[in-house]
Parts: sequence; C-alpha cells; structure tokens
Amino acid sequence: MIVAARGSSSATSTPRMDKDVRRKCGKVRRALFHLLLIVGGATGLKDLTINVPSVVRSGDTVTLSCHYDLEGLPLYSLQWFLEGTEFYRYLPEGDPPYSAFNIDGIHVNVSKSNSHDVTLVDVSRNLTGLYMCEVSAGSPSYHTMIKRARMEVVDAPKTDPAIGIEKERIAVGERLRANCTTGNSSPASAITWNLNGNLITNDTMVYRTRYLAIPQDDDSQVSKSTIDFKVTNDMFQNGRLHLRCTASIANVYRKSADIEISEDAPRIASITGESPPHGHRSSSSASPSITAWTTATTMIFSLTATVSLISSPSITMITSSR
Repeated sequence: MIVAARGSSSATSTPRMDKDVRRKCGKVRRALFHLLLIVGGATGLKDLTINVPSVVRSGDTVTLSCHYDLEGLPLYSLQWFLEGTEFYRYLPEGDPPYSAFNIDGIHVNVSKSNSHDVTLVDVSRNLTGLYMCEVSAGSPSYHTMIKRARMEVVDAPKTDPAIGIEKERIAVGERLRANCTTGNSSPASAITWNLNGNLITNDTMVYRTRYLAIPQDDDSQVSKSTIDFKVTNDMFQNGRLHLRCTASIANVYRKSADIEISEDAPRIASITGESPPHGHRSSSSASPSITAWTTATTMIFSLTATVSLISSPSITMITSSR
C-alpha cells in the first residue's frame, strides 16, 4: 500500500511538474526572444518621423502626422501632446480607439484623425508651442519612441499695407521720403521695399530705411517702415518712378502696396506767352526774362524811329504849307 501510495503520489505530482516546466520554458523563450531583438537591433519600432507645419495662420485646419515602422508588431498606443499636455490618444484596442481631451482652444476632428494623424480645426494663436508625438509598440517589446516639433500660429493683418508720401511729384535731386504701414498682426510683419521692380537692400548707402514694430493693446503689433533717398535721373521711366512696399510673415502672409510718382520737370514758357503742360520737356525755347527783354527793346527801337521821322525837314515843310 505504501508502494502503491508512493506510486499514486508520484503519478499525481508529475502533471504539476510538467506545468511548472512549461511555464519556466515559456519565460526562457520570451527572454531569449527579447535578447535576440536587442542583439539583432530590432525593437519592434523604428524610423519614427514627425510632420508638423512650422507656421500656419489662425483659423486654418492643420493636420499633424507621425509615421513609424513597427517591424511587424502591433501598435499599442499613439499620443499627441502640446507643451506636455495630452490632447489626443489612439489605442487600437479601445472602443472607440480614439480619445480627444478637452483642452482649451484645441478642437480635434476625430473623423480625420487616426493611428498616424491628428487634425486640428480653427487653430488660434494660443496653440503656438512644442508638439510631441509618442508611439509605443505592442507585445512583446512595448518599445516607445518620441519626436517633437514646434508650430507657430500667426494672426495675420486684416488690412493691406498702405504707402504714404510727402508729395506726388518730385524733381531730380530732391529727396523722396515715404512710409509703409501694416495692419495689426502677431507676430509683427516684415517690410521690404522695391523701386521699379528692384529690391532695395540695406547694404547700400543710397537708401536709408528704418523699421519699427509698434505694440498694440491687444498684444498685436503694427509694423512701420520709412525710406529716404535722393532722386536721380535714371530712377525715372517715362517720367515716372514706381515704389512698392511688401508686408510678409513667413510663408503664410504676403501683401503689397504700390504707388507711382511723377517727375517734376521745369515749366517752359513759349514766345506767345503760353505755357506747355506741367512737366513737359522741350529741347529749345526762351526763358520768360529773355522774352520780356526782347519785347522792351523792340518797343524802344520803334519809339525812337518815330520821333526821328517827325523831326526831319521834309515833314516840317509839309506841315508849314498847310
């Protein structure tokens, strides 16, 4: 009985031992698999890239993307953060798989968001900041990678730039002074100048420019630029020069203002006393002072001749006979 009892006890313990052995073997196999992944350089997640536009306009719809290679493993989770605050999560095992968190100013279009992309609608200035994409692979690696990128949301001017000048006509040798003013924006708009289609750079002493960004009460800024230069004859094309100022913010806003300024040429007087149209040039003519001198000389000569004729003897004799 004792033997039988022993035999019975041995038969009962054998299945339990087999189960323990299988459990231990499973752990060993998983450990070996992880070791092979590490030695072979495979972690189940690689080549993570992030695509976030650097500058966008307020009110735009923006899609942020995160691309990765899971090397055949399942995705465990995808998460998006703004300045460390999570606003979107994708869990393939969830129902539904997506979650959009209630963060002030962030509006997620979940119908256009997935395991790679998150779409934001009607973005505002306060969404400027550092965005982070965090991806985790599934079993058995559960490897996690993170990428970051910055996005700036621009409040572009609602009005076009405007040019102001001292006078609409200018002569060669005079100084031309003009200013260009933009509407409110955040950040401030940059301003450039063009003369007759050619960009005016700051590396020349011919043109003097000055730029100001003027703060406003609503935290926006107004940009103002002035330009001052001496007008030369070669600046005129068919009696006019063309001046343009352009306001821009990165690659999301660009508007221009244009003005034409006429050449103020000397007025020319004709012999008849009539003046040609203002600004008209003539190759030959007399000045008003010369014309007046000529007229006076002619009158004096005529008067002298008349007096001499009356004083002659023949005239006196005819008068006496009467």
